[in-house]
Amino acid sequence: MERNILKFKTTARGGGAYDYKEHVWDISQQLDIETFLQENPEFAFEQVGQISPSQSKCGFKIDVVPEWQKTERLLYLLVVNNKILKGGKCKNALPSRSYSAGTEESWTMRGTPSPTNYIWSQIFRKCLKNNVPIQFYCFRAPDHHYQYNVFGENIVIKTSPYEEYEKVLNDKLKKSLGRNPIGEGSLEQQLKH
Repeated sequence: MERNILKFKTTARGGGAYDYKEHVWDISQQLDIETFLQENPEFAFEQVGQISPSQSKCGFKIDVVPEWQKTERLLYLLVVNNKILKGGKCKNALPSRSYSAGTEESWTMRGTPSPTNYIWSQIFRKCLKNNVPIQFYCFRAPDHHYQYNVFGENIVIKTSPYEEYEKVLNDKLKKSLGRNPIGEGSLEQQLKH
């Protein structure tokens, strides 16, 4: 696999046969993670995770450093070869992110996973096979705790503006790049740059 060319294969959703078509993503013109973070110090992201091989059905897992394993309501940048491919959010902890639902069998035979989970799973598996690191840079959105007296019971509700933070992040990524990052939009497109 060339350094900034991602090649991976997919099957037809629910097609019942492993007939593959190849996808080619040229990531060479995507934003460089270090440059983006230096030019935007307000985005205090840090590298906290990566895709690692696993004996699970999907073949991979998201490994996260211990202090981030249970962090909820966060933003992430998905990075391959120092290029930002996607910005996203997680309500729950990053290791529980549902990319692993995209197994080839569930996509090909039943058509059950989302295209997002399947395409990213295919990319992750191919990168692992070719020893190409996939990293997650994360930012912890602030939490707010509100206490209410509900019919005589004290209830604490935790909220976070992580969805609003994601909108601002993705707007900044799009503005900096001049278009959506490659990992946004029509993921089933065979040629992307």
